[in-house]
Amino acid sequence: MTQQTGKLTTELIGDREMVMRRAFRAPRELLFRCYADCEHLMNWWGPKEYPLAVCKQDFRPGGTWHYCMVGPNGEEAWGIGVYKEIVEPERIVYTDAFSNADADSIPPESVITVTFESQGETTVLNIHTRYDSAEDRQTVIEMGVEEGFNSSLDRLDEHLAKVQA
Repeated sequence: MTQQTGKLTTELIGDREMVMRRAFRAPRELLFRCYADCEHLMNWWGPKEYPLAVCKQDFRPGGTWHYCMVGPNGEEAWGIGVYKEIVEPERIVYTDAFSNADADSIPPESVITVTFESQGETTVLNIHTRYDSAEDRQTVIEMGVEEGFNSSLDRLDEHLAKVQA
């Protein structure tokens, strides 16, 4: 089966889960590294209008990822994640929440499982998010999570093209 690249698909499962998928023309080991290393993340994480300005990462189970995206008017959007499971280059499981500059978690919190699935010359990125409640999922949807991820993944596609050139 040939997977189309460059198009984000979103599926809502039950009332608390969401899966976003997108295929990339890149080996899964490289795509995994783009999630596992701040040097890569600084080039693509966050929507185009909110690029990553701060990235502190301890990439191991129990380690944290604390980051800040900065908007066009200087507004800061902080986030914090705690890695639960890492299986290179197949899967990363982490909690995700908003935070402040001091890394204090701010609800809603979710559990994200990112899988990297090889399909010939492409790798399918699956982002499975489980929220604590239907209300939390709806809040994040209304905040534009799909649009934000789509913009971030467009940037990831551009980054992959540069590092593979």
